[in-house]
Amino acid sequence: MKKNWKKILAAAGLGMMLMTTSLTPVTAFAAVDTQNLLTFVNDTMDDGSQIYYFEEVAVTLPADWKGKVAVQAQDTSVTFYHKASKEKWQENYGTVGGKLFSLSYSVNSDFTELPSYYYVGFGEESVMNYFLTFPTDVQGYMDDSSISEEYQQLFSEIDYVKDHVCMRHAEPTDEVSSFDETKAGYDGIWTKVEDLFELYLPTEWDACQPDEEDIAGGVKYISVSEDKAYICMAMATEPDNEETRKEIEQELADNNMTMMDVLKEQIDEQGFKLEKEAEINGIPCVFCSTDSLYGIVFIDQKDATQIDMVIFAGENRGNDQIVETVLRSVRWLPEE
Repeated sequence: MKKNWKKILAAAGLGMMLMTTSLTPVTAFAAVDTQNLLTFVNDTMDDGSQIYYFEEVAVTLPADWKGKVAVQAQDTSVTFYHKASKEKWQENYGTVGGKLFSLSYSVNSDFTELPSYYYVGFGEESVMNYFLTFPTDVQGYMDDSSISEEYQQLFSEIDYVKDHVCMRHAEPTDEVSSFDETKAGYDGIWTKVEDLFELYLPTEWDACQPDEEDIAGGVKYISVSEDKAYICMAMATEPDNEETRKEIEQELADNNMTMMDVLKEQIDEQGFKLEKEAEINGIPCVFCSTDSLYGIVFIDQKDATQIDMVIFAGENRGNDQIVETVLRSVRWLPEE
């Protein structure tokens, strides 16, 4: 790699380095945490199916399961319950019921002795075996026929879960999502970030004026919830001058690379974790995080050397549905 290639890396990473000092962590959103392997982000696909992204595994639920499932993690497993059965078993008998299936991991193969399991795959980073287990006793709440029937309907579709579960390094297709504001889960308003892009933000969030340090770091817009639980910053970094811009463009051409290639390399070098890549409303994005930041990074539509970002402060923000919804609302400004 040529020496002046570092100029490109510096340009790409400048905003990220500043983010680590500009943002102040806030109270973390409560999240499932089992050594980080069973933390998850869930999303609704175009066909209505629900997909849960764990550290190394992706679990997909049928579309008609939406709103009928409760998820709970404990030790080395996370269990998906029929919500209505679970609540009634607990309310009337003080017991746990309504289990549909569990995703578990183990360092050995002892799980093969279980009466009902399905092997998912091997985690190369964690060195763990992942598998699904299914109940062999009655789990649906039997005192209410409608609840029992709903449980049976869901459980009859377990084969769908088996057919679609996979290790994330073996996911069959890239993630593509299109935003539908009617499914946002909050009352929102489209908010323009200068002439760059727009976001669908909750109406009760307040816009805050960036200070001089923020502006110097490329901050274009700040939005904060009334209770200060959410701090969202929209940013953009670009070359300092036209000469640097031309040098970057030349280096990209000489090395047969794009700014996105550089961006992903810089994310790793700056100590960020590359969570996943996704196409959001037609925009190729990279999800990345640190212990106190989570957000998306993408190349500007009008300037191939400019990097745009939407970042949230706080721990485990990748497990917050509002955060995910806001990030997945990003879109280019409509043509006038």
